[in-house]
Amino acid sequence: MATFSYYLLYIMFSIAFAEGVLAVLGIHEAITHLGINAIEILLFLISSYFMLKDKKIKFIGFWSLMLLLVATVTSFLINDISLLHMVFFIKVFILPILFLMALLNIPFTNEQSKKILKYISLLFIIQIPAAIIKTSLVGFQEDYMGTVSIEAGSVATILPLIAIAYIFSYYQYTSRKSSLILLPLFIFVSISCSKLGIVPYLLALLLLLYFLKDINRFFSITTIKAGAVFITVSYLILYIFVIMTPRANPDGVVGGRFDIVYALNFANTYISRENEEAIIVGVARKDAPMAVYNIMSQKGLLHILLGFGPGDIVMSSYLEEYYDPLYEKYHLGYGARTGFIWTTMQVGIIGTFFYLLFQLTLFRQVYRDYKSRTDEHDKTLLLGTIGISIIFILDYFTYSTTLLIQPAMTLTYFYIFYYAIKYKYFNYISLDTLKQKASRR
Repeated sequence: MATFSYYLLYIMFSIAFAEGVLAVLGIHEAITHLGINAIEILLFLISSYFMLKDKKIKFIGFWSLMLLLVATVTSFLINDISLLHMVFFIKVFILPILFLMALLNIPFTNEQSKKILKYISLLFIIQIPAAIIKTSLVGFQEDYMGTVSIEAGSVATILPLIAIAYIFSYYQYTSRKSSLILLPLFIFVSISCSKLGIVPYLLALLLLLYFLKDINRFFSITTIKAGAVFITVSYLILYIFVIMTPRANPDGVVGGRFDIVYALNFANTYISRENEEAIIVGVARKDAPMAVYNIMSQKGLLHILLGFGPGDIVMSSYLEEYYDPLYEKYHLGYGARTGFIWTTMQVGIIGTFFYLLFQLTLFRQVYRDYKSRTDEHDKTLLLGTIGISIIFILDYFTYSTTLLIQPAMTLTYFYIFYYAIKYKYFNYISLDTLKQKASRR
């Protein structure tokens, strides 16, 4: 059954990374997502067989996950939300976590796990020629993010950042400058979709990974030299993005003039969304949290704690009540599309707390392992995984829901953590112990 599961992973990742291509061929994303979900459920059922056979569950953050499920069910019970909405919330939000549990409990061989990781790396690299082909056919625009999506959105920022986290980590431990060739190529993937959002996140990611590798660097002369290089590279990246992004240069074309004042004005307008309709609140990312708090506080403390119900703002073609629930139900604009707001509005502060506790558990285990390992290959992998945690935090609180709901990105995220922790850090939870506790109650 483990071998069967191994081939299912190939199929699932192939489908997830081909979502954009399948959409062009006329296969709706809803069908693609159902196929992916079916494989996730099948993998979880297979893992359940091994859990029952071994009489134990291998997992990290088990109790935070259980408490998140309790908060989700409680939110469902106190809100006027349909069972179908809750099912779609679990499908989108909880199922990827169960995918991680399935991976940890199916006895894949080391070779199988490594081959899947290499295959995912290949799927990432394929996005580079796909971006080149896209720009040659339709130019630089947000639509068509490689093979992954016909509507690029935030995935055009997150996917390159994930790749760059590992490229830079590898470079720091090997000093192989040839590895840096891929870095500008993945930046190009984002440029091809006109995503300026990658610039501040990229610079923050590189800076944090640089010091995480060795905190003592902060006090060394090497840091001064690296700082000069960092400033130069940052300016170069900004320059390339501005001239290659029609929206960010005064000429409005690819290859336009570099005007820093125009670019900063564009960035300010984009962040503040001052040109949007007045009826929309929380349009700017900086204003969205307060706008959401005002909406939730009007409903009372209970809704602040437990939200408006799981699935309340899930977007799906099967839930035809609202095309865009955030806007149609609450008049919330683009700035409210962060992961933090997405979870808080549905399962409240309590549900969000337990979800973040689960994520913190993942990070803590990887960081502990990173500090204790001595092998450079292991440290490269683990530092890159810490980079993924940094990306998650930045994305979740300030940018989007990509690492929560976009299939290719959520599957990659949890597979990377599985690969990083599978050898050492997970809890064994005895099923016999759970039965004894349940019988006492």
